[in-house]
Amino acid sequence: MEEFGVNLEGVAKHLIPDFENLNEGMLINHLRDYCEEDDGEFISTREKMEMFLEDVNSMNMGFVLAELCSKDEVQCYWDDKENEMRFWGHRDMNVSD
Repeated sequence: MEEFGVNLEGVAKHLIPDFENLNEGMLINHLRDYCEEDDGEFISTREKMEMFLEDVNSMNMGFVLAELCSKDEVQCYWDDKENEMRFWGHRDMNVSD
């Protein structure tokens, strides 16, 4: 796996327009989990960056769903059998399938 340097602040600023529910600090702190620090530099791989983006996208969607639930636009409950959160709209449409 080829490693490369990562500018945490630069990546976060670039992503902010795409993830309006996350702030720069959240993105930087989360990005650190996908990097190794070497002498003050942050280093990562393409695979780790892809995992970071998938995780951040999931976090953002969680915020979107939480906001919709708080506005009573979507309903939700925890399904113990499936071990996951389930969502549905007012027309009994299951939006998590």
